[in-house]
Amino acid sequence: DTNNAVIAAYNTFNPAASQGVGQDSTYKINGIQREAATNSAIPIQCVGAAGTIINFGIVRDSNGNLWDIPNPTEILDAGTITVTATAEQQGNITAVAGDAEIYTQVLGWQSATFTADATPGAPVESNGAFRQRQLISTSLTSITPLQSIAAALANLAGVERSVVYEN
Repeated sequence: DTNNAVIAAYNTFNPAASQGVGQDSTYKINGIQREAATNSAIPIQCVGAAGTIINFGIVRDSNGNLWDIPNPTEILDAGTITVTATAEQQGNITAVAGDAEIYTQVLGWQSATFTADATPGAPVESNGAFRQRQLISTSLTSITPLQSIAAALANLAGVERSVVYEN
């Protein structure tokens, strides 16, 4: 056990072998950090008595996942309001359009319906994906402008692959 602990501690300082928290600490040298998880979101129509205020409202889908509606939410004079609910659990939580069940009972709140499918959230960035970004990030402080541009483009949010050609 001691040998495995010493090997794990040693590998923490090796960018090619570090994992988890050790990887987070080692890669701070390059000025990057692991991408955090995000929550799924879904539009929901709340129906009830006009003027009803829903504090800390929660809705449950058919899979048992809980969705938080914005706090406070007031049902409009028309008796309905559509808001965006967020999943309590981070990551790729899915739900489809249709019936939802009110989890937090509020006097005057009668029903809740998902009006569209959920927009999935993202899980915490994996060790492998983080390692790939770290390899690219080492070029951020490069001497040549081409390498710097390639590294800056690769580190933009939403960029999965990129190629830079020199004219």
